[in-house]
Amino acid sequence: MKLTTQIRLIFLPILLASAPTSADAYSMRCKLHQVFQLTAEGAFQPNSLESAYLENDMVVDMTTGVVYHAGFGTEYYPIKKILDGGSRSSSFKLLASSIPGPASDFDHATFVNTTYLQIDTWVAETEKPFIVIESQNVGIGLCQ
Repeated sequence: MKLTTQIRLIFLPILLASAPTSADAYSMRCKLHQVFQLTAEGAFQPNSLESAYLENDMVVDMTTGVVYHAGFGTEYYPIKKILDGGSRSSSFKLLASSIPGPASDFDHATFVNTTYLQIDTWVAETEKPFIVIESQNVGIGLCQ
């Protein structure tokens, strides 16, 4: 075996072991400023539980797609897809969902909970605007 091949075989496990893990995850803390809900008429109105939503910041793990928050959290959703990792020219986009389940006993329909989050990482300021949508609830605010 050539010396260069031996060196590669020795260093490859070292490089793989030093690769980033979830412990090295990049996260953002997001402060909700307003929470709305969609009405039957297709308009937004202040969410009746807005004060509960605003009590805690959202923490977004930008590597795994987990959002920690009582109202908009995705930590219990098994399906998380980072559609765009965000950059200086595009927004971070995340779609998370539950596993389809029965919506009701009488119509045999299925039901899926979903959350969509977009953080405008391309904004030059330290604070980045975001929007999060879960069911009929829409939250807006700033992330750092």
